[in-house]
Amino acid sequence: MKSSRRKGEIQHGFPGKFKTYKKVGFKEVPELSTEEKQQEILNKMKPWVYDPSKIKAKFSMMAKATSGTPAPTPPPGFDPDAQAFFTAVEGGGDTLTTTEKDATNQLVLDLKADSLWSVFDGFYPLVGGTSSSHKWNLLDPQDTNAAYRVTWLGGMTHSSTGCLGNGFNSAGNTHWNFVNESATEMSVGIYINDNMAPTPVQEYDFGAFDTFAGGAPKDDSMISIGFSDKTTKYVAFYRTSYQSTFSGTYSNGLFMGQTNGNTSQLYQNNTQLLSVSQTAAIADYPWGIGTSLRDNPFGSGNPGGVSSGARGYGTAFIGPTYLNQTQITALNTALVDFNTTLSRN
Repeated sequence: MKSSRRKGEIQHGFPGKFKTYKKVGFKEVPELSTEEKQQEILNKMKPWVYDPSKIKAKFSMMAKATSGTPAPTPPPGFDPDAQAFFTAVEGGGDTLTTTEKDATNQLVLDLKADSLWSVFDGFYPLVGGTSSSHKWNLLDPQDTNAAYRVTWLGGMTHSSTGCLGNGFNSAGNTHWNFVNESATEMSVGIYINDNMAPTPVQEYDFGAFDTFAGGAPKDDSMISIGFSDKTTKYVAFYRTSYQSTFSGTYSNGLFMGQTNGNTSQLYQNNTQLLSVSQTAAIADYPWGIGTSLRDNPFGSGNPGGVSSGARGYGTAFIGPTYLNQTQITALNTALVDFNTTLSRN
């Protein structure tokens, strides 16, 4: 084959990597030493240099460009529902610690993983340490009664451990009313974490009381871990027909009552304390944290008379649901983990 080189040109390089340069000689680089002349020739020829690192980087970029693999994404942030809750709390002027945010975010993830996120109407983490930060409903953080945010009444004390009743006029109105919700079943619970002292008479942990006019029966719906003593636990979803048991312990942890309209149950942590046949006739009045809210709750200076608890609470929830044992066990685990992370269990 006839060469394509022009007269006076040479080829240089590895096979397949030829570059063509004009022919040069010593006489074209005058007044230089032999070594300098050789170096000048090499500089003019600019030989190809093999750099493994550059070749590897080039092929890596080419592979990414042709593989269709998306660029790496940054680590995920908080769950969107958890973030909405944080935005509401901080938008109200309160501050959440990193620990509180992480614990609350994990609570949201746990509730969703265990199919418990959508079964309640109100879920109260009680984080932030103030009455304004403790009012928010994790499930719907809007500042309205319809979103079941809590209105705190009387002398409830708020801190990083949750809220603490004074046994006299402390209460948290959830604005959740069984009758208004047209509910046929319900579950209500509270995580007790402070002041496990002997209770005064008529100590309620969560309840609603409706006094009918004209001597009609009174509907008192409630759960109480100690109703004038340290041993008896109560639940009522039918008027003043209180169901009680000596089972369980007088100690910190989850305390929950529920009804499916025909059966009332009471749980401590994930253990069932009682299950009795009881037709539901639940009070037509909002439920209160740390009390059984009643008509004109401060009419006599106290929310519902002398029915306000003096215990401390780390979490509360309420909604039109009836949980099975698997759900209750999962819920208890999530709440224990949540409150343990916050050092308030």
